[in-house]
Amino acid sequence: MRNLISLETAVECLKQGKILAFPTETSYGIAGDPRSHEAVAAVYKIKKRDAVKPLLLIASSISMVERIAKLENSARRLAEVFWPGPLTLILPRINGGEVAIRVTSSKIASELAAAFDYPIIATSANESGEPELFSPEDIFRVFGDSLPVLGGGVIPKSPPSTLIKIEANGELKVLREGAIPSEKIKSFLHESP
Repeated sequence: MRNLISLETAVECLKQGKILAFPTETSYGIAGDPRSHEAVAAVYKIKKRDAVKPLLLIASSISMVERIAKLENSARRLAEVFWPGPLTLILPRINGGEVAIRVTSSKIASELAAAFDYPIIATSANESGEPELFSPEDIFRVFGDSLPVLGGGVIPKSPPSTLIKIEANGELKVLREGAIPSEKIKSFLHESP
């Protein structure tokens, strides 16, 4: 199939500041190096996304998350229970600001982040406001040859990751309902010590 690439080629693309499509546990996503201005700009451009909307990241492990973000108290308890999986947490960055990040349960996405050795951009591979895409064929139909694809076949349709932030007072704020029901997350926090 046209423009399908290997894991090794995908890692090289990321190192060169290029972007690509890849499978996550919820849909196909667009990967890029969040430290590369070129990659970040390319993601916003191809998605036709408002540049004030932050990009989500995925990591291959909790220890990779902790290289860039603080994982404390309630957030750590949630991570230990729901990661790897479709729960994105907004966490304080070690060097200031915030980051939305999760440890992925997708084997291919996890392998990509691990091989790159740094969290990667993982925003849905679609134009803003359009439906999510679940196969390489979908990617080629929407983006043509402009986006190389690390193939993973067809992904079963599922909701996006649940996006939450734990406020300074410990209150859980649900920013996007998703694959893990927020009530399940809230009940876990209330039950755990």
